[in-house]
Amino acid sequence: MVTVLLINYKRRENLNKIILALKSQTIPCEIFVWNNAPEPFVHADVDWVLNSSDNSGCWPRWFMGTFAKNNYIMSHDDDLLITKEDALELLVKEYEEKGHKGMAIGPYGVILGKDNLYFPKNVLAKGLQKLGSTGIPTHISFPQKCVKVDIIKGRMIFFKKDELNNIPILPEGPGSFILCDDIVINAHLAHGVLGHHLVTNKLNGKIQDIEDKGNDTGLWKSHPNWRELRNETAQYHFKEKNKKIHLP
Repeated sequence: MVTVLLINYKRRENLNKIILALKSQTIPCEIFVWNNAPEPFVHADVDWVLNSSDNSGCWPRWFMGTFAKNNYIMSHDDDLLITKEDALELLVKEYEEKGHKGMAIGPYGVILGKDNLYFPKNVLAKGLQKLGSTGIPTHISFPQKCVKVDIIKGRMIFFKKDELNNIPILPEGPGSFILCDDIVINAHLAHGVLGHHLVTNKLNGKIQDIEDKGNDTGLWKSHPNWRELRNETAQYHFKEKNKKIHLP
């Protein structure tokens, strides 16, 4: 029912744990791995592996998604671990109940701020963000109730495989889609409309971080201006202006 799209770079041990957890799910899943590491990736429980001769970022996982045999696809970062066996089953049920055309769901999301900013641009805005002020980017994870958002973060994005037909192989706009693939995917799924996606509460208590965010393999270490890149990408691909917080 679900094809999971994994990326490997320098977290091979993490992937071993992730794959074991995926194979333990209450519904069967297909597992694809795009390997950006210099060493070949081999695992008996993976259905398809592509070993890249260069670190191509995250965008290629969506190429792989077009070959999925299942109705649903899900990105899954290599620093997350599913800890409950019914997690994928609950995501499928959630989508069947609440999903609509072009919608993505996941446990992490963003409501863009004024002018479609992904991150606040200055110290004052950062302070207002902590206070929950309207018009400031709002980052959401594991809410008590489901929340409509503009972006489901790439750490875990779940949607119908057929929706990939609406996404170009090489999107127009900033070349930052290599590093900001989740923003581009969300925008194309929603045709640039805000509030189209859903942060679900169905994964609360069912996934956890398995590596310190200070690790040097993350996006925050790979580009000196990654915050600016994410702001630029969101502003380009979301044409509608965000004026208020979306209500659950």
